[in-house]
Amino acid sequence: MKVSERVLRVILWLLALDGAIGSAVLLVGGRAVFIRLFPYVPASEVSDLLLYRQKTWGALGVALTIMLISAARDPRRNPVIVWAVAVGLAVAGVAELSSIGLLGAARPFPVFLVVIHSLTRIGTALVLACLEKRLLADRKNGTPPTGGA
Repeated sequence: MKVSERVLRVILWLLALDGAIGSAVLLVGGRAVFIRLFPYVPASEVSDLLLYRQKTWGALGVALTIMLISAARDPRRNPVIVWAVAVGLAVAGVAELSSIGLLGAARPFPVFLVVIHSLTRIGTALVLACLEKRLLADRKNGTPPTGGA
């Protein structure tokens, strides 16, 4: 197994772990957990609709976690999942940066945290895309896939 494939697998496993933990918190957590995790948000802004949407995103997070686990086990057979996660992370990072000015995200959250988080998302997306591009180039050059899971 090449180093780029090994690094890609590690990143995908870390994203799957992050997705699993985040999904569990979203599905199980209620108003008190939300207020504890986001201390900058006033308690009056945590509405029932927000909590309902939190449960919906938790369920979608479970599906994403399953896809990430599948891709982490064999990235050569699941390039579409890797590309989709990379694009999703990039779009989420750009949306987060634009929310500072458009939605006033600086009011409930410190600006530097929003910027660092969004740049981390964009950076992870770029790394995933570069590693997946290497795997595709190896496949075109005839490098045989190696087993392992």
